[in-house]
Amino acid sequence: MISERLWRRRFGGSPDVVGQTVTLNSRRGDGTQRAAWRQTPFTIIGVVDDSFQFPMPQTDVWTTVGFVRTVNPRCCSFLPVARLEPHATLEQATADATSVAQALSAADVRSYEGLRVSAVGLREQIVQRVQPSLQILMAAVGLVLLVACANVTNLLLARNVARARETAVRLALGASRARLVVQAVVESGLLAMAGGAAGLGLAAGMVYVLRRINPADLPRLDAVRVDAPVLLFACAAAAVVTVITGLVPALQSDTATALSMSGKGVTTRPGGARIRRALMVFELAVSVVLLVGAILLGRSLARLLNTDLGVVVTDRVATASMNLSLDRELTGAQQAALVDRVIDRVRGLPG
Repeated sequence: MISERLWRRRFGGSPDVVGQTVTLNSRRGDGTQRAAWRQTPFTIIGVVDDSFQFPMPQTDVWTTVGFVRTVNPRCCSFLPVARLEPHATLEQATADATSVAQALSAADVRSYEGLRVSAVGLREQIVQRVQPSLQILMAAVGLVLLVACANVTNLLLARNVARARETAVRLALGASRARLVVQAVVESGLLAMAGGAAGLGLAAGMVYVLRRINPADLPRLDAVRVDAPVLLFACAAAAVVTVITGLVPALQSDTATALSMSGKGVTTRPGGARIRRALMVFELAVSVVLLVGAILLGRSLARLLNTDLGVVVTDRVATASMNLSLDRELTGAQQAALVDRVIDRVRGLPG
């Protein structure tokens, strides 16, 4: 199997690539093993979509594990990809693989002593490094959304108190309470739609900035986009916000407000004030949680930046890696000579 990137770069995106043969070389083992690898043709059986980035985004070729074992029976560790049978679970797969490992250990203690295996879902394997951070970030965003909902609800409650006379006039003219509730929900929905549209625009801009920054530890960055699932989630969030910020003030206006059309104006019961005070306490509590979390995160980041790397001088120091063979058989002396030439040429570069 070859990656879509390799398919477009080396085969021009030809649809006839399936069935063609390619020859690969290995960077493991001695020269005899690499020669045996080169003499074995591989048949292309498919092209893998760019969204599949396993075990790393730069992987271009996937081969059967049996061939590696044939070339070098004691080669390296394995990170295989397998498809579970229907209705099978990861626990069952781990148990089956463990039994195989125990059989190998019993047959060849020297080679397989202490062999351990485990089955992990592909999604968990790819995102396990960033999943906790993303979950914490999602929780923080949810708390901010709750604070915003409480703030808007509080403002709508205060506005309903100011519109109490208008509500009384509407009721006197025959408007039903359901009609007034629908009006309040529609007004809240307009606010939620405007906020959702602004949020989607901001999200699209932040995704563009994130791709330009291109953090190395973020998997599947090319798949991060504002697409249909994101739009559906935004619409669902806007609907929930509409219900939260619209129904509570509307029902409170109908049930907790006693209207008195006397000459002194409109009087209200303390129910609405109690709800507003409760919302203010809730906003304060959540804000304190977010503030403490931000302080702890900032302290952790400061400590990480000030961590001693064990190197005396780190300013103006860069690291790099390179392949010395480039499809050639080099002895140790030839590799050392090549490194010396590279260092001499790099020293001659300005800066």
